[in-house]
Amino acid sequence: MNAVRIAALLAILASNVAVDLAAQQTAPALKLGDRVRVLVPTTEEPYLGTIQALGSDTLLLAIEGDRDPLVLSLADMTSLELSRGVKSRWATGAALGAGTLGLIGFAVDCTTSDEESMVWGGGCGDGKYTLILGAAGAVIGGLIGSTVKVERWEEIPLDVLRIEASAVSPDGVSVSVSLRLQ
Repeated sequence: MNAVRIAALLAILASNVAVDLAAQQTAPALKLGDRVRVLVPTTEEPYLGTIQALGSDTLLLAIEGDRDPLVLSLADMTSLELSRGVKSRWATGAALGAGTLGLIGFAVDCTTSDEESMVWGGGCGDGKYTLILGAAGAVIGGLIGSTVKVERWEEIPLDVLRIEASAVSPDGVSVSVSLRLQ
């Protein structure tokens, strides 16, 4: 075999290994204290709460505002989502604010322009109002958007649900057990 054939064979083998590894990715493990959203066929709205206990076929869920935890059968679940934290919408607010006030500034530039200040060639002025109002809109929109909090959710495929239990000793050593349900 020459070097070209060997290189081609290695490239084919490497691509197959990468495809196999990508196909073997598993769902994230659920742990005690995780915030989840669970949908069962008997309700229209999903249950929202934190995991208090995990069994081989049940989930004990502490519902916000309820005193007693709810026992749910894993077999009855139609959807399970894991919270990935809360994120603010400051970037979206900044973009919307800059766009909105920037367009207003552009309109002001076009209506107040004179023959000497036309640099855009389309009959509009020098663009100073577009820039000033666009920047102000970005700041205002970013401040408003930072007050809007949205929780991010990751759907857990129920056919590859993994349950993880861990214990930490006083010395800081962690022992973990992971179970994959199929």
